[in-house]
Amino acid sequence: MSLVAHILTILKVVSFVEGFTSLQICRSNELIRPEKTVKTHSSLLRTSMRGGGAHSKDVASGARLKFDERSLSFRELSFLEGLSEQVDVRRLDENSVFLSISAKEQSHAHLVSLGNIRCKKFLACSRQKLWWNLPHWGQSAHEIPPETQFLLMQLDEDTAESPRFAALFPVLSGPFRSCLTAQKDHDEMFARDESGDSR
Repeated sequence: MSLVAHILTILKVVSFVEGFTSLQICRSNELIRPEKTVKTHSSLLRTSMRGGGAHSKDVASGARLKFDERSLSFRELSFLEGLSEQVDVRRLDENSVFLSISAKEQSHAHLVSLGNIRCKKFLACSRQKLWWNLPHWGQSAHEIPPETQFLLMQLDEDTAESPRFAALFPVLSGPFRSCLTAQKDHDEMFARDESGDSR
């Protein structure tokens, strides 16, 4: 098969102050056409975020998330630059996109570049043991730890009236699990998708 599309990441970008409020599980066939994938995807994690404080009223209504020339930007703030040609971007709404990866050959593991990140700082939660995640902080892609399960990037300065953030969530796809990672000699972020079956 020429296409092995594995769902890797939902990316939700909004303007908020106090944080996101809810998580909900939805059927993956609400977001993708099954004929484009090799496996049937059972479910995925979708996020819902809202702002707080004085700027909390309808923060999503004026949001503008753009994908142009292999880069993602939010209200003119570019935060992912140089996504691999293997990455397909599908818009969910004005504030979120769904990233999937295709590969020409089937394999138990895929490592695909998501490009460089542009942010003031980030918080990454990475898996350290089977049931434990630990937080890490940084500014550059090469600082992203292995097995990152959640990445929150602050896109502009702390002095902004309502700082903007980008959140990335790797998800499960059939037998495959995903995570974010980096390589010390490359200042770019990677999505790692693996089934655990090395045969």
